[in-house]
Amino acid sequence: METKSSKWWAMEAPPTKPWWRKHIIAIIVITAIIISLGVITYDGEKEPVVSIVNNHVQIACRHGLDVDLHDIARISLIEKSMKDIGFGISVGGYGVFGRALKGNFESRQSQGDSFLLFVQSGSSPTILIERGGFHQKDIYISFRDGKKTEMLYNEIKAAVKK
Repeated sequence: METKSSKWWAMEAPPTKPWWRKHIIAIIVITAIIISLGVITYDGEKEPVVSIVNNHVQIACRHGLDVDLHDIARISLIEKSMKDIGFGISVGGYGVFGRALKGNFESRQSQGDSFLLFVQSGSSPTILIERGGFHQKDIYISFRDGKKTEMLYNEIKAAVKK
């Protein structure tokens, strides 16, 4: 006499796990990547906070720095956007969507000619801070609001003259 469990058509299927339990690691990794990209993009697209404190121009953001006012050889206001000037190639800078550009960039025309950008690429005018030191890179700054860029230019120019 055959028992019910020995017949193939009467055997119960093994219990199955929910689909998400099989792929939990992949789900966690993909979620972490998406969240990380969102944070990086949000942080990168924020405009820098630029202020003059204790004879320094402080640029607070990713790739930010402090520039001693005595290191500024010349400051000028260019009536073009960085897109019109040509921002070159990122070499350790941020430029994911091409709107906010921050950090180290290199000229496409002359190799080795590098500079620091803290700009909104489509906004004009743009501040150019030329520094006098041998290894000091020139700095470009612009904000979405052109009036804010002009106000900062006037503040830095007045502080350099002191």
